[in-house]
Amino acid sequence: MTLAELLVGMLLMSVVLIAILSLLDAAVKTAPRDEERADAIREGQVGLHVMTRELREANKVWTPGKTQIYVNIGDDTHVLYDCGVVAPDNPNERECVRWAAAVGQQLPLAQPGQVVVERRVPGDVFTYEPNLINPTYVKVHIQVPQSGERDDGYHANLVLDDGFYLRNTDVG
Repeated sequence: MTLAELLVGMLLMSVVLIAILSLLDAAVKTAPRDEERADAIREGQVGLHVMTRELREANKVWTPGKTQIYVNIGDDTHVLYDCGVVAPDNPNERECVRWAAAVGQQLPLAQPGQVVVERRVPGDVFTYEPNLINPTYVKVHIQVPQSGERDDGYHANLVLDDGFYLRNTDVG
């Protein structure tokens, strides 16, 4: 093997090594964004599931609204979900917060409620069918920022939808 062949081989190996390292560098830079996106999606999905699972058990709807719903769960609990609460760390985002109390007691609205969805984009959450006065089906629509807590994260929003039928309910 001559010196020229050895130098050409080293040059080609250097080009291949630089290409591999640039791919590795790109993967290292995007991994935290992807991880934050996955966390934001998971948090939104879990919060939506918790909320709709409990609301499926409602037997009385007191006040249906576009960003909140107030219901009785069974004969002993009344629950308010308010998805219009301004997020404390970002005034451009909202939280879905849950308050509950025994029937006959007032909801502890002066106290912080249980945060169910930590970050969501402002907008309507609850849609009632066939109408707001006598709903039989509630659609829950939440948009979650995919960036999570990162400023350099993804700028698109993830749309999460779920719904449930109100069986055996009265509308107050």
